[in-house]
Amino acid sequence: MKQKTIIVFLFILVTVLGIYIITTTDTTPEQASTPIVQPATSPSDSDDTVDYEQSKNLLVGQWQSSQDQNAYKVFKADGTAIERYAGEQPVETEGTWRLFRINDPVDSYQQPLDMDTTYLRIDDSDEQYHYSITTLDEDTLELIYLGRGGILQYQRVEN
Repeated sequence: MKQKTIIVFLFILVTVLGIYIITTTDTTPEQASTPIVQPATSPSDSDDTVDYEQSKNLLVGQWQSSQDQNAYKVFKADGTAIERYAGEQPVETEGTWRLFRINDPVDSYQQPLDMDTTYLRIDDSDEQYHYSITTLDEDTLELIYLGRGGILQYQRVEN
């Protein structure tokens, strides 16, 4: 008899707990469509917030990787992008670059976009690469590669 009472008690407890979880979990459509790409900074977090219009001018120039001193990205005002590796066997690829935001998306990136983030697409002859820009100022460029999530850090260098 005592065993039956314990089983009934556990059944009631599990049922009440299940009902509580179901009724307190918000599964509204707004929550389901929340962007999966979150901003690295928001306007209240930092003075380094990436402004979409200023980004175009700030991005132009030559950037050296902080992780690999032989790796460079060059962004030209005409929309040309050059990836350069200056090791024992130098490699250089040329393509194009474009900034985009949620209100001005690119067709090549189909994932949800965050409202406060500026994104960068680099096209070369073979592929398209998509990044979110987390830091961009006169000296520093930090990107998150959306394909794998890696953080890329660059310092501006003179041409």
